[in-house]
Amino acid sequence: ETPLTQYRSRLLSSGATYTLSAVPTLTREQLPVLNASNEAEFPDWHTYIHQLYGSRPPYPLDLSTLTWFYWFSPLRLSAIFLCDISDSPTEAPFGTPWTGGVDAWHWGPEHVVRRAGFFVHRPPWAASSYQQSPRIEVMRVGPIEQPGFAEGGSDALWFFHAIGSGIYVPTSVFSKLVVRYARRTSGRGLIAVPRIELVGHLPRTWPRAGPPPPPPRPAPHRRAAPLRKLTLGLQRSQPSVPDPARAARARSGACVAPPPYCASAEQFWPAMLRFELFDGRACESTAKQKRILSCANLPVPTWPGVDPMPHARKLRPRRPGKQAASLPLSLRLAVVAGAAAVVLYVAWAVYGLSSVD
Repeated sequence: ETPLTQYRSRLLSSGATYTLSAVPTLTREQLPVLNASNEAEFPDWHTYIHQLYGSRPPYPLDLSTLTWFYWFSPLRLSAIFLCDISDSPTEAPFGTPWTGGVDAWHWGPEHVVRRAGFFVHRPPWAASSYQQSPRIEVMRVGPIEQPGFAEGGSDALWFFHAIGSGIYVPTSVFSKLVVRYARRTSGRGLIAVPRIELVGHLPRTWPRAGPPPPPPRPAPHRRAAPLRKLTLGLQRSQPSVPDPARAARARSGACVAPPPYCASAEQFWPAMLRFELFDGRACESTAKQKRILSCANLPVPTWPGVDPMPHARKLRPRRPGKQAASLPLSLRLAVVAGAAAVVLYVAWAVYGLSSVD
């Protein structure tokens, strides 16, 4: 394994935690403001930014505004926060690095993007800023690999606002762009890290690529994904030995995943949905092959397959809603009295039998 792979594996296995206080927020010392005059002072950061944005990056560039970092960035985290869409006692402070938690570890959209990098919690823009922007920097996986799961309707595609991905989607392709920033769950509890989600609605007449999809099945509950079956399926899609035919298909732009996934991938990434790089060049998409938004002309390391569950799954705090659920005092007293009566009856029975003997 390379040092980068070792660092990533170690962080996800033992540095991922639900304990918010154990995750240091990123500081100004870690994330400087880059400009054309301080390349000698921050050479690693300038190399990273040049790889994402080309020879003329958007200087000055304040790294503390980025919401997404690839694993190959100069950052080396000691801990990363695990966040599910569930009740939390508090919201994470801005600057907290995070990834999806164990609830949907194998298939969740904010979880599986860890194949390439991680998020940092930042304040959202005003909704009008997204809608008026000619293009937006984004990240996403797709299609989501949960059987029966439909993503928001046939004309809607979801994206995470990911400043720092280097990949942009032009907003002109959408007939409508909806900004979602849910700070509370359906039970009205706080979400520790609200997701900045953009829902782009394609025109109703958008041309569909590939064969028509099968009729949708009723979607199961989000937390009821068949994780064991899904894990095995992903492992089978990553051969242990090089496959020349597979590599040739990948170079030609053909899907190299198992057939059911390829059919859904052809349907999911429509031809009219195009992406571009910072300098305006078209993204040579490898999303169908890598299952994550990526471009051949923006080479970044990714880790396919399924990561082992983090050790923190045993340390996950109980949800506040469940902690609050308790028996009324009168019922608890009745249970105690009943237990005491059973003990007295058993003691009496034993004493009575001993007396007869």
